[in-house]
Amino acid sequence: MWKRVLLLCTILFSLQSIAQKKANITGIWQGYFYNDVGSARYKFEVQINNLTTNGLKGVTYSYRTTVFYGKAALQGVFMPKANNIVLKETKMLEMRITDNSQPCLMTCYLTYSKSGNKEILEGTYTSENRESGECGGGIVHLEKTTTTDFVKEDFIIAAEKKAGIKKSNNTAAPKTIPAKKPSVIAATPKKPTPNPTVNNTKPLAKPSNPAPKPKTAAKPVTPVPKATVNTNETNVNVPTAKTGTAENKNNLPESVLPKPVVVSVPPILQERSNSVVKSYTTEAKTIKVTLYDNGEIDGDVVSVYHNNQLVLSNQQLTTKPIEYIIKSEPGINKHTITLVAENEGKTPPNTALVVIETDGKRYELIASTDKGKNASIEFTFKQ
Repeated sequence: MWKRVLLLCTILFSLQSIAQKKANITGIWQGYFYNDVGSARYKFEVQINNLTTNGLKGVTYSYRTTVFYGKAALQGVFMPKANNIVLKETKMLEMRITDNSQPCLMTCYLTYSKSGNKEILEGTYTSENRESGECGGGIVHLEKTTTTDFVKEDFIIAAEKKAGIKKSNNTAAPKTIPAKKPSVIAATPKKPTPNPTVNNTKPLAKPSNPAPKPKTAAKPVTPVPKATVNTNETNVNVPTAKTGTAENKNNLPESVLPKPVVVSVPPILQERSNSVVKSYTTEAKTIKVTLYDNGEIDGDVVSVYHNNQLVLSNQQLTTKPIEYIIKSEPGINKHTITLVAENEGKTPPNTALVVIETDGKRYELIASTDKGKNASIEFTFKQ
């Protein structure tokens, strides 16, 4: 009789061990959390190390984008029999908060489930700030994945090696991940847009078709030097036979080309005050400027001017990057980017997180604009 009981206990223990192996919590879990129905969702990434004792250790990331976030250490326990998990954030490890937000540490009460190949952790959370007290609670939903928006912890890399996952999967997505979404990238024109004189010369000349016209067009050759730099309209009468010749090129030396015609200041830049947020000097040849909404996405819309020229019109600030590239040009060493608020969203003022990358360095600043004030950033290229 006792042998049968011992045999039954052994079988049950073996089945329980098999169940625990199937529900291995070690890995990267991504999803979201929110505190009220209809409220904004925050992204949530959890990297968990499932210890042999069923204790859990790891890190969490609470974020809107990968450039402003909170990273916390976690401890917890996994109860395989009930497939229940408790995760508790113990302390903040890193913070990139650009507004007046206060960090709150979360405790999550989750249940593990599996549907096909999809592994899920979902449940509720509570949170508190050690100074101000409770921060409220809400819903958490996470799904297991093999990629991260940040950096893989050492225990994740070790687990992947043990599982035989290829090295390429061990590389974390870079922190400049928004740059991979180029749908809103605005390429900087090589020549300032208000001075298309030289760029338009060749298309207007149509050198492949003008065989019968040189005779009638040859007489106006003399006035070309006078009109070329001053106005765009005179290009229409540039004689086709001389357009591509060395004589015409001598009239337009390369050193003159980058100098733009004086651009009139748009009314919106005159009507509102313009505050210079920051000035930068660089020896690099290019500067990348990336814009995000700073904080909760509330419908902020901006337009961007480069040296008084509109280059991005009515762009909504979100977690997706809005990028603009400034290139160094001979004769033009100073560039001014001006942000103009088209509205102020649900929560004034219109506030943008500006990320600047140049010469291998990265800078972040906040540009605040409203219906009475624009925000400018100045760049000087050393030449």
